[in-house]
Amino acid sequence: FSESNELEMYSFRHKIMAVNDDKGVQMANRIFLPARDPQYLEELQARVINKSGVVKVLTKDDMKQITEDDVEYLILAIEGLEAGSEIEYYYMLKRPLNYWGTETLQSSYFVRSSKLEIITPLNLVTEAKIYNGTNSFSEKVEDDKRILSCSFDSIVPRYNEQYSANDANELRAEFKLARNTAKGDKRFFTFDDAGERYWSVITTNDKDEIKEVKSLMKKLNIDNKTESGKISAIEDYIKTNIQLVEQSDEDQLKVILKNKFGSETGIVRLYAAMLAQADIRFQLVLTCSRYERAFDKDFDSWIFLQNYLFYFPDIKQYLDPVAITYRLGLIPYIYEGNNGLFIAGVKLGDEVVPFSEVKKIEQASVSKSYDNMDCVVTFDKDFGKARVHQVRSMNGHSAVGIRPYYFLSKEDDKKQIVNQLVQLKGEETQITNVKVTNDSLTAENETKPFTIECDYSSAYLLEAAGDNYILKIGEIIGPQVEMYNEKPRVGNVLMEFCHSYIRNIKVIIPDGYEVKGADKTKMNIVIDEKNGTRLIGFTSDYKLTGNTLMVTVHEYYNTTEFKVAEFESFRKVINASADFNKVSVVLSKK
Repeated sequence: FSESNELEMYSFRHKIMAVNDDKGVQMANRIFLPARDPQYLEELQARVINKSGVVKVLTKDDMKQITEDDVEYLILAIEGLEAGSEIEYYYMLKRPLNYWGTETLQSSYFVRSSKLEIITPLNLVTEAKIYNGTNSFSEKVEDDKRILSCSFDSIVPRYNEQYSANDANELRAEFKLARNTAKGDKRFFTFDDAGERYWSVITTNDKDEIKEVKSLMKKLNIDNKTESGKISAIEDYIKTNIQLVEQSDEDQLKVILKNKFGSETGIVRLYAAMLAQADIRFQLVLTCSRYERAFDKDFDSWIFLQNYLFYFPDIKQYLDPVAITYRLGLIPYIYEGNNGLFIAGVKLGDEVVPFSEVKKIEQASVSKSYDNMDCVVTFDKDFGKARVHQVRSMNGHSAVGIRPYYFLSKEDDKKQIVNQLVQLKGEETQITNVKVTNDSLTAENETKPFTIECDYSSAYLLEAAGDNYILKIGEIIGPQVEMYNEKPRVGNVLMEFCHSYIRNIKVIIPDGYEVKGADKTKMNIVIDEKNGTRLIGFTSDYKLTGNTLMVTVHEYYNTTEFKVAEFESFRKVINASADFNKVSVVLSKK
């Protein structure tokens, strides 16, 4: 407590590092202090002992303030650091008071031993939990202080893996203030408490705000629309006319509607007010990215309550109120599959009270996100080039990374986007007759595929072999991801979203030629569930009819999660498309 009896929060860190090689020198020659303003740095002491035993002492006077990527840091630069040195330092920071928090315990280097302590006045009970590790906290009372502690030996370095929630998989501790024994045994900051607080903040409006929203809704004239039509009209209006300003703290609806910008909370309040005026039943959802942390329903820390969503139970669809590239029915995949705190307004007599429940946020089905390709391949009379007519259709998550940027781009940039999508890896492909449909950002287009239709010619796809020609048919599906296994897999597999690819390649065989080696296009690599349901897979087959070779490829991911033990099977499916890239057939002269 401060002298004025106000609760304060301090962070103390003591570290000893052995610098073993040049890589270690690069990692340790700057100590970053987690503070932007020197006034919050209460103490700082450091010393460096080089391999000859010479000691160099550093203090706050040696500290520097730098800016990188528009972010200010305090650093302690260690000049002349060499391999074989040892660094010891400690600092204490005064931190903004928070009743919950997190501490990352794993880094990119090996840690021989580590200890985390959370110290509070005796009357304040803190709870903490370790994630991605087997250690647990113990509690003791000492000198009128309550101390939670947890010790670790031999923390292995973390490294990033493909298809993994790398940050969420780090060894870390979450903690929260749970009770104040001086005021009884009531638990603080529960999920029910969060539901009451957030519901009140988001749904409570004064008379002036209600008047402004009623006037706006009258102008929108959506009374005759379906429920989903009303929601989409509200969403399109807000995402077209109201700008999210991250630094803004403006949450008053009258000001937001006048200035056309507001804070995230203010924009969510505007949605709630407009939905209420349209008599649309909704649930407010608070969650976090599953790539940062898995929402733990059994540990009621508010640190999991990072981002807003709306859920509409009558139509069973979600809406992200601030992600402008998404529309009703699809939310960023970083939230899908994670838990969320669902807050529903329940009418009791004349009052509406919040009811809170932690539930899973469903993933969009595989049928919603796809990237399909239909190609017809013909040839010049002299076999100088293969000519391809291509129709590529994308929807759901597969289109989100392209459709909005294409729509908002200038004409030259649009051409570049098409080139990047169609270009083969072996040459500069000449692309003509481009036609793009369903590119605008509307809720209506959210259910329609973003489609690029074009023609291109390629000498790279053909290779002469005497009187015959080799067609690199596998290259037509475009460059594919290939996973290498340089280190043993550590973390479970986490894909971004459920999705599929269907590629139909129709080859018109010239007169006087026949196809040989078509069997090479046949592949079947799948992972099945015990009941026979196919989870993920890559299958391809062909059919020869007259002068037509039809090759069909189906790649699908009906789930996004696999255990480490299943990694090799998963990797084979991922690599199958890269293997298909290498497949060629021969146009053999009869």
